[in-house]
Amino acid sequence: MPRNVVRTQSPPLARAAVAELRAAERRVDGPVCVTCDRPADTPFCPHCGERRAADRVYTLRALTAELSEHVTAADGRAVRSLWTLVRRPGALTSTYMRGVRQPYLTPLGLFLFVNAGYFVYVGVTGQNTFTTPLRVHVAATPYAPAAARLVARRLAERHVTFEAYARRFDPTAAAQAKSLVGAMVPGFALLVAAVELRRRRPVLQHLTFSLHAMAALLVVLMTVGLLGGLALGLAARRYGLDLGAQRDDNIVSSALALALATWLTLGLRHAYGDGPLRSVVKGIGLAFGTACVVSAYRALLFFTTFWAT
Repeated sequence: MPRNVVRTQSPPLARAAVAELRAAERRVDGPVCVTCDRPADTPFCPHCGERRAADRVYTLRALTAELSEHVTAADGRAVRSLWTLVRRPGALTSTYMRGVRQPYLTPLGLFLFVNAGYFVYVGVTGQNTFTTPLRVHVAATPYAPAAARLVARRLAERHVTFEAYARRFDPTAAAQAKSLVGAMVPGFALLVAAVELRRRRPVLQHLTFSLHAMAALLVVLMTVGLLGGLALGLAARRYGLDLGAQRDDNIVSSALALALATWLTLGLRHAYGDGPLRSVVKGIGLAFGTACVVSAYRALLFFTTFWAT
């Protein structure tokens, strides 16, 4: 019987002891943290990191300075991450896998940052590699026969022309393309895992490298698109060349494939430690694999847009 009494009274006694301990902490002389209510006599609370309330200045100037500090820190990490992504392919992946976090954006954060910049670029230039119009879906893709049958059935059911349906389909596809770009990352990660199967690296490393590679792909698209278009335009004006839209597209696509293969080759050496010959072979293979991933992305874009329209 006494044991039962002790057992039933233990939890209330324990709670009372904890409450008494916390009350004693609050009675400690000196400044107390405004967030965790624990003793803090340093500029930043040693328990939760909150800044000492007495040091805060509640003025518009102080608020502006604090905002500028946060924006500058974020911009500095973004610029440093982009520069490292371009200058040393694969270095961000190896750095992240070593546990370094503070100097750079996270892999997902960098991908989203570059993705946002890419769609600003698309809005300004009108060049979007990932948005495919309906006429291309049904005529110039590996899944074109299935797409053509579905569209023909849809046109017959609704009694509309192809042009009328395309005017509804294409804007919806352009809108969905922004949210579906990230779908390429898992597919590319599977390719990376396949070519690096013998190294038995963790899945996180493959995903991290894929996020960096997709961010690099968007950077390459913007760079090649701008510089390639400018160079072709200057050549056309200076030498009177008229290469035609298809020839221009072939030249830009070749430059894009070469730049991407080069980045992947160097990236595999830094991120996975591949030798020169292995990295070249794997880099070229992944560059061709990227075309397959983009094709699968376009198929996904077609079917999601089709069912939405």
